[in-house]
Amino acid sequence: MQEESEKTGTFKIDGTSYKGTTSISTIGGTYSVSCEQDNPYKLIQVHFGSKEEAEKGGTFNVRDFSIREIKGEVEVGVDGLTFDPDGDYSVTVKNRKIVMTNVKLIQTGQGTEKRVVNECSIDF
Repeated sequence: MQEESEKTGTFKIDGTSYKGTTSISTIGGTYSVSCEQDNPYKLIQVHFGSKEEAEKGGTFNVRDFSIREIKGEVEVGVDGLTFDPDGDYSVTVKNRKIVMTNVKLIQTGQGTEKRVVNECSIDF
């Protein structure tokens, strides 16, 4: 189930700035907040273990993408691709705003994409 929002966010990936609309989807128990810019297209997603965790806020470690349940951590995706953190990084959530700075990511599996989320501020 995807829910459109009137909220927006800004994010900079690999040195390019974007601004988009926030949407929320819940699949299985995973609560995903996405921010999407249409032209040029760019999408960033942050997956939480539950809506309650996301709304409560705090500091969450960025974890490797996995099929196991997310609890107390987040997963970060870009353009619909899955990524693992290339180091230890965290995401802060306060007052339903996701903030991250200089998070380096490497595509999962056989992928070769690398991304750096230079900055991100998404209201949800």
